[in-house]
Amino acid sequence: SLERIDDKTAMLCAEALIWSFTTTWRGLRDTATHALVNILKTHTGIILDLLTKYYHVNDSYLTERLWAAAFGGLLCSQDRKAAGEVAEWAYKNTFGVDDIPENILTRDYIKEIIRYAQSLNVCCAVDEQKLRLPYGNGEIPDDIPSSDDIKARFSRDWQTIPEEEKNEYRATSEILDSMATEHSPRTMYGDFGRYVFQSNLSCFEDVDSEHMSNWAIQMIFDEYGYDAKTFGALDTRHASKDRSHSNVERVGKKYQWIAMWRIMAILSDRYADDKSTDDWATPVGRARSIGPTVIPGENRVPLRSRYE
Repeated sequence: SLERIDDKTAMLCAEALIWSFTTTWRGLRDTATHALVNILKTHTGIILDLLTKYYHVNDSYLTERLWAAAFGGLLCSQDRKAAGEVAEWAYKNTFGVDDIPENILTRDYIKEIIRYAQSLNVCCAVDEQKLRLPYGNGEIPDDIPSSDDIKARFSRDWQTIPEEEKNEYRATSEILDSMATEHSPRTMYGDFGRYVFQSNLSCFEDVDSEHMSNWAIQMIFDEYGYDAKTFGALDTRHASKDRSHSNVERVGKKYQWIAMWRIMAILSDRYADDKSTDDWATPVGRARSIGPTVIPGENRVPLRSRYE
């Protein structure tokens, strides 16, 4: 029973799970998230220690699931004191000082922690306006490359590529092809580009999804620093050829998800007053992929048999 272990042991277990949030193995990442919720619901005292230590890690895959697990642990524990303390820390380090992550999922988990504490009447004083959209200026840069720019930058003649560089080219092409939207002038649409990226952005009116896809590509290579030389062999092995989720995804695919969540956050700020959004398919609802308060039961198929 997790209640029997002390907080120091719980902290060590939690930290091992937190670093697994960075993986591109989706099944492991989801299972680790629920495992951390299970630890935190019986050891709420370590939540603030974990947030303080890992909040500023510059991997959105990690911080998003850290906040998700903190939210899940608080709700499952129903610990009023912990809810109030975590909500106060969350507010004073994010919304209260206008330091809000540009990730549509992360900032929603933070907000929901504060809202939960408010529902228990244990929250600190907050400026309600700061908890409402927009959280940022919703600015879209002027230097987003065109589809022609993308083609000119990355296109190469396959016959002239040295053998030792072909994995790099394949890995780069996997990102470019995957990000192509339905009517992309660059190439035939990619399943991620059309059925995930474009679909999620469809809740924002008058948004050019191909232009946003080009922005995501710019982020992946110029801001996040995707290095095909480092990840080429790995990403070529784990390339998916259909819209189903691979057991282990490309590192480039991880960057695609992160770029999409960031763009959705910025567009949510930009179109905060847009009342046309479907209440049943909000941007946050479209982006969410896990329920941190719903812990899988014992009948769940083991990871070993599902993902080998």
